Amino acid sequence: MPYEQELIDKPYQIICEGADDCGFFSRLIRDRSIPDIQVGAGRGKDRRCLGDSGFSIRLQAIDDFSQVLNKGIIIVADCDDKPIEKFRFACNCLRQHKLAVPSASLEIAVTRDGRKSSVIMIPAGGEDGGLETLLLACCDGVTTNRGCVDAFCACIPEAPRKIDRDKLRLRSLIAATHPEDPGLALTSWLSTDNRPFAMTHPALDSLESFLLQFIAP
Repeated sequence: MPYEQELIDKPYQIICEGADDCGFFSRLIRDRSIPDIQVGAGRGKDRRCLGDSGFSIRLQAIDDFSQVLNKGIIIVADCDDKPIEKFRFACNCLRQHKLAVPSASLEIAVTRDGRKSSVIMIPAGGEDGGLETLLLACCDGVTTNRGCVDAFCACIPEAPRKIDRDKLRLRSLIAATHPEDPGLALTSWLSTDNRPFAMTHPALDSLESFLLQFIAP
């Protein structure tokens, strides 16, 4: 599937699976004033993100269309389903594009010419889950309608995986706190007007620290 070309003009690149991850990392680097990083994903002709199958497409686009010298690439994936296999897949994509391969999440690998690469598995620390798990940690101070959310989630049969439970809880929280639009898309909820927490939340400090380490000379 051909890549829909877009402006690639930052020396460091974050490659995500989907639009929600792109929205989250874009706001994180903006609100925490982290310079020189651009966030993107492999997309098809319909502009939809292609998930992990878009990693190589985005990597090739960076090689083909970057307007500046690329200094480093981070691939972001969720720990939602077979995280070991997903980590290995991300590493294989890096390897195919002649980038150094890290041995673990949040490790920085460097080629002989100094180009950096890494894989971030969300949430960090090998915890089961995904972006929703990380966002719920940021919502620890949200008490509006929490009782309703607890009751609703208790009524739903136990999901087989933690990521399913966290998706249910986050979607319930969004619906409960936005009755005017209970189906609010996660990317819209992450906007400053709708998000109930600041991107300065301590749960995100470790991600900021890693990104600053990654772009350091």
